Amino acid sequence: MKIPTDSMLRWQFYQDLVQKCTASRESRRAFYKTMRAYYLFGTQEYGLSNGPRYNKIYPHIDQLVSFMFSPETTRFSLKFGPSVNFDEQNKIPPMQDEIHNQWHDNTVDQHVRNALRWAGAYGYMWLKLRWKAWKRKDSTGTTHDDGMVQAHIVEPHNIGVLREDKPGLYNQEAYVETYYITKSQLENELTAGCHRRTAEIIATAQAGHSEDVGTNAGPIDRLIVTNITGGSITGNASLWATPLQSMYKPLTIEDLIEMQELYVYDDAISDYRVVTIMQPSEVVWDRPIDQIYVGHTLPHVGFTLGPAHDYFFGHSEVEKLIPLQDMRNERIEDIRHILRKQAHPPSSVTGVMGGISDEATLALDTPAGILALDGIGSQVKVEQPTLPQDIWKDVAAIDELFNEMSGLPAVNQGRGASGVRSEGHAQLLSQLGSTRAKDRALVVEDSLDEVATLIVKLLRKYDKRQYREAKVDGVRFFPEQFPEDFEAKVDGHSNSPIFVENHEARVFALLDRHVIGPDSALDLLDIPQRDLLKKKLKEEIEPAQAKAAQQEHQIQMLKATKGQQPAQGNGATPPGAAP
Repeated sequence: MKIPTDSMLRWQFYQDLVQKCTASRESRRAFYKTMRAYYLFGTQEYGLSNGPRYNKIYPHIDQLVSFMFSPETTRFSLKFGPSVNFDEQNKIPPMQDEIHNQWHDNTVDQHVRNALRWAGAYGYMWLKLRWKAWKRKDSTGTTHDDGMVQAHIVEPHNIGVLREDKPGLYNQEAYVETYYITKSQLENELTAGCHRRTAEIIATAQAGHSEDVGTNAGPIDRLIVTNITGGSITGNASLWATPLQSMYKPLTIEDLIEMQELYVYDDAISDYRVVTIMQPSEVVWDRPIDQIYVGHTLPHVGFTLGPAHDYFFGHSEVEKLIPLQDMRNERIEDIRHILRKQAHPPSSVTGVMGGISDEATLALDTPAGILALDGIGSQVKVEQPTLPQDIWKDVAAIDELFNEMSGLPAVNQGRGASGVRSEGHAQLLSQLGSTRAKDRALVVEDSLDEVATLIVKLLRKYDKRQYREAKVDGVRFFPEQFPEDFEAKVDGHSNSPIFVENHEARVFALLDRHVIGPDSALDLLDIPQRDLLKKKLKEEIEPAQAKAAQQEHQIQMLKATKGQQPAQGNGATPPGAAP
């Protein structure tokens, strides 16, 4: 995009882009609030006393995500492009190790798991990666630059794009992230960035409270209007049944400042420009992205379980399950209604003049209660309802529809299936039935590839430590010396448990064919205490195997040597005899 150079036109240009990118924010916020309620509580009227007794959506999404992603088994691999010399290959192992350290030690894996769960509810979630730097001192008192890759989740209503009909951030000419910070945090960031107008910006900052997707206006969540007379409104208020629901809503007393980061592609620099705006009308920063991040790289990675080719924010999995949850809620309430009538069956009384008194009604509902009837021919008849035999089958059928909707057959969930005759038959059914789940796992894998690529790029730009090449006399190198032409990918579809069995089979097949060694097999498998096992392999097992192989070789050489000597009595010269 061509960005005006005049300051006034430039601000109007930015303001217009922000308005266009956030045009659907409020409507999407209302939609996300409904999806959140069904995801957490199984009904839109969450917190009400007449809500569902069992929320099927939450465990279903949790199970679905567990098929798509496993933090413990996910491993990454690096590969250089054709422009990189073969001698640089020894730099790959230490960089791969550092990717896994950043992935696990800095809870990036847990952020990905949470993002995927809520992507099932909202349709899309974003993970934002950045480098958090600090100073550290060694034992000699020398100060060194240090840091780590830091990740945090961005909810979809805080992301707005210029073209919602184009999926993917890199297909957008501009997009906006809305976030909230305290005044002290803003002052700290301005000071760290050596902003010349820090005092002026802080003085004009307008702080207030923000309403998130999960918050309500107050204890009265909804008012059902029944009558409007003379300006007075009469209705029924839906009150929260318990204060426990407030545990799921963050309470922030500190006033917050609304900030927006506008990412716009600038034709003049052939890269993105990041414009930081403090609402309502203060441009705090206007910088090329390579000054605060990595050039030609956006910091946000999107996660979804239902991508759409014509809608940027994807399809919500929870939205597909809402009709099934409503059907289940209705059927469970029917069962509970009949069970309540069985516990307290209705009674009919005939032949009594003047009706039944409250004392008589209480006696009918009291264990061992006695009811005296004085009318001639009067009698009490207990109407005992019966529970339909197939009513629980209806619930089971609805639960099976949940699995059908998301592509999770029973055999993949560890439950038996009818007609299975052997273990091989069950494995075949599992393989054929998991095709839909595998397709989704590959979608998640693409996002994980982006995360690994971002981690490497952040390490190349900001990490000041030295790594050692993976060879005996390997030299030390800085991350910035790692070749720029690289590709980071999930190794062997290890992100999904669906592929784990196939992955392990391939590893052992390669090990049996001596294509890889035990050390490489340990790297490729998800095994606890891997470093200790590799140390034991190097210090104990391999030397013992080498010694045993040498002894076996000596024995074979002795046998071969004896076999070449002539045996006595077959023309051989006896010991001590003259030839």
